[in-house]
Amino acid sequence: MDINKKIELIKRNTEEIIGEGELKSLLSGKNQPVVYWGTAPTGKPHVGYFLPMLKVADLLKAGFKVKILLADLHAALDNTPWPVLEQRYKYYAKSIPLMIESIGVKPKDLQFIKGSDFQLKPEYMFDVLQMSSLVSVHDSEKAAS
Repeated sequence: MDINKKIELIKRNTEEIIGEGELKSLLSGKNQPVVYWGTAPTGKPHVGYFLPMLKVADLLKAGFKVKILLADLHAALDNTPWPVLEQRYKYYAKSIPLMIESIGVKPKDLQFIKGSDFQLKPEYMFDVLQMSSLVSVHDSEKAAS
């Protein structure tokens, strides 16, 4: 697929593309760029999940590798019971590829990442603690919204 067709897929149903020139350079210079989408598995995926999956499907068709972060610790912080986190992770990891297939795209270039697999590592926690000493509460609340 040529770069212009890839750009069309990437831009479809988006509000804006920041750095379109950089995107074209990336597509012409890298065989399989990587993109990330994250969600917290707080409940059952529902019909609303098809909106981001349509974009994930476009990115897969455009030749991207798509990494999906399933933020299990974030789900726990959003009051998902701790005992069900692993089951929710497995449920999402099985149902999202089926959603992609139902759109007509092969999910072979999807990769799932469980948040707790890296968020509980000492290096990550050190970075969190270091960042917490550098960022004000006001700035973090503004960024979170």
